[in-house]
Amino acid sequence: MELEAFLRQYYDFAVRYVEFIGPAVEDDDEALLSLPEDVWGITRKTRRWRIVHLINTRGLDKKRWDEDHAPPIPINPLSMELSTSEKIRKVLWVSPDTDDLSLKPADWRMEGSQLHVIVPYMEIWTTVAIQIEEME
Repeated sequence: MELEAFLRQYYDFAVRYVEFIGPAVEDDDEALLSLPEDVWGITRKTRRWRIVHLINTRGLDKKRWDEDHAPPIPINPLSMELSTSEKIRKVLWVSPDTDDLSLKPADWRMEGSQLHVIVPYMEIWTTVAIQIEEME
């Protein structure tokens, strides 16, 4: 993909999902997240959502974004776990690295307080959006 098309796709993603990325979203520093060792995770939250932004570093010698390097090795599928006491309504995923920027259902299950999620494919950046029951 050419740089212009790549940047346009990422900007389209950022505008479309500003509610998961932007200033109204709080950091969720208390989230206990379990990921493969070569995936970075950033957790955020709103009243109705827990959001996990995932960055793939598989196969990168240097994990610096200010230097040229080959793209990471795609992960197919990606498994993650999140500890939560909240009631989950649904789990969705989306990535600016795919042609389709719509939210898609992820495979998930709860085991006690552990949410297990499987995302079918991850190239560079994937967002997992976990819709929760609102607290009254």
